[in-house]
Amino acid sequence: MDDRSLFMKSSIDNLPPPKQRELRKTVELLLEEFEDALKGGTADFKKRGRILKIILFGSYARGGWVDEPHTRKGYRSDFDLLVLVNNRKLTDFAGYWQTAADRLMREINTPVSFIVHSRREVNTALREGQYFFVDIRSEGIVLYELDAEPLTNPVPTKPADAFRLAAEYLADRLPHSKKFAKGAMFYLQEGDFKEAACQHSSTAIRLDTERA
Repeated sequence: MDDRSLFMKSSIDNLPPPKQRELRKTVELLLEEFEDALKGGTADFKKRGRILKIILFGSYARGGWVDEPHTRKGYRSDFDLLVLVNNRKLTDFAGYWQTAADRLMREINTPVSFIVHSRREVNTALREGQYFFVDIRSEGIVLYELDAEPLTNPVPTKPADAFRLAAEYLADRLPHSKKFAKGAMFYLQEGDFKEAACQHSSTAIRLDTERA
């Protein structure tokens, strides 16, 4: 196996300088708020809690992103991020990440959507050939990493297994996505278009991600 296949891209030089600055600030904010969320924790997993990687995926990683806030449609692509932590307990969004999400909404001009998984979860998903994480492994850009340990190379999935996994994803994630879609409609009616856009983005993210 070519060792180069183990490593992901790490350069965002293809993005405009303002977007690069926003991404650097986003990473700093996530690290800062995660550290604050763990302060005072007595449990061993909190004391040892670490962010292992922050990976940009989606349109800003692939290319083809859109940033047209002043046009009639006013559409803007999100920064889609996968945050990897060293313990699954640290993926609890309300417990460790809500403050970061609130700050990102206030302080970063480009909308930011992020999901949090343990490295073990993602490596398991890659070994199972789960398409969402396979795409991130292939196309994602590493913005931050604590160590150089690469993610597992994905295993090709047989068609029957791919169909089974897709059906399981849909059955599990659709109810969650409907909740976010309902929230998006509420904020749209309230005239809070930024929050409506974030909720709408979360609808799509929940359909794409694996089971919690």
